[in-house]
Amino acid sequence: TAATATALIVGVTLVAAVSSGAASVQKTLNQIVDQQTPIDLTVSVPYQPSSGEDAPTAGLPAGLASAITDAPGVKAVATPPTAYLQGAAGACADGACPADAWQPLQTTGIDPALAAQILHGDTVAGPLAAGEAVMSFSAASRSGAQDGGQLTLSGDRGSWTSTVRVTQSWGWDVLLPLDGFTALTSSQTATGAWVAISPDADPIAVFNRVEQIASANPDANGNPPWVDGQAKQRAAFTQVITTLLIIVTALFGVAVIIAFVGVANTLSLSVIERRRESALLRALGLTRGQMRGMLALEGVVIAAVGSLLGLVLGVALGWAGAYLLLSLINSAALAVSPLQIGVMLAIAIVAGLIASVLPGRSAANAQPALALASE
Repeated sequence: TAATATALIVGVTLVAAVSSGAASVQKTLNQIVDQQTPIDLTVSVPYQPSSGEDAPTAGLPAGLASAITDAPGVKAVATPPTAYLQGAAGACADGACPADAWQPLQTTGIDPALAAQILHGDTVAGPLAAGEAVMSFSAASRSGAQDGGQLTLSGDRGSWTSTVRVTQSWGWDVLLPLDGFTALTSSQTATGAWVAISPDADPIAVFNRVEQIASANPDANGNPPWVDGQAKQRAAFTQVITTLLIIVTALFGVAVIIAFVGVANTLSLSVIERRRESALLRALGLTRGQMRGMLALEGVVIAAVGSLLGLVLGVALGWAGAYLLLSLINSAALAVSPLQIGVMLAIAIVAGLIASVLPGRSAANAQPALALASE
């Protein structure tokens, strides 16, 4: 019995380790993607050098945002206005900072409530809801701004000082709440659209639809907008993990077959070795159904104990491997799929139950008088 359970433990441990490790890797990679590119899709007009800075050649084509909004699989669309403003690290009285402190910063404004629907994670949407400015790491390094410090922005309508939060996100230099952006500049030109994909939609299909819509709506210069974003990265990660889980499923199938054969063999030997004990129980009044139930319970216990021990060991090994691998590049986010764990445990128990059918029938059909006869 111990040997049978050990074989099941080894198989389930391997499967659970790969499954929990893959879930941890996927969760960690998704967090990295969310931090760096929190937008599913971005649709932006082409840029060209202008006065030493990158400036849009034209605004977002009319009707493009509404066409994308109506596309299947699109959850929400934002068209945040963008303008180049002068920014300086620190708080400046009435915007009177030293001349060499000012840096041109590509500044974008968005409504915090809409940002919560569009942006993944809370590293960007959270500070915006609190009325703070969100700055990319590259822009902060260029301007000398510090996370949690002050940032002063100046536009044609005045200046504004706010707490700044530095993130790894890219796609802007500074992101502001829309009311703060409006108070700074009269420029309300939207040079791009941010698209959130519905959770149940195929990201690749939505990407292709948005790309087709963008190609059909060129800007004033005849150039089609660019389509980019994290949706394809997420899809690539998901495809790799899905392929890995298919392999894991095949491995688990082998483990179940081994468990089925092992439990059936163990119970068959048990029936033969306990022939007289079983006969005595039948003589004392144990029914055929109760005899089969006793063997079924024994098979379930073997499968359940082996599976539970294998799952505990496998999840621990999977987490340990994921932590050692991912901690080198980022803080590891350990995860496990309760559905997969539950399905594996249920299948193993059902396999143990089925494996007990033939041994249970053999024990129940034995004649008590013959089995108790003296040799």
